[in-house]
Amino acid sequence: MKKILVVEDAQSLRKDIVEMLGFEGFDAVGAENGLVGVDRARARFCQT
Repeated sequence: MKKILVVEDAQSLRKDIVEMLGFEGFDAVGAENGLVGVDRARARFCQT
């Protein structure tokens, strides 16, 4: 499964994009800014 990080400050748009990507089979996570995005990507996508 492909993984996608969506960084978008508009909550409604970010939610819709993540939802649509999920319907298409992607593992998507959203974040409101780059700093939050890096933290969420590390927590969800990085394997240690």
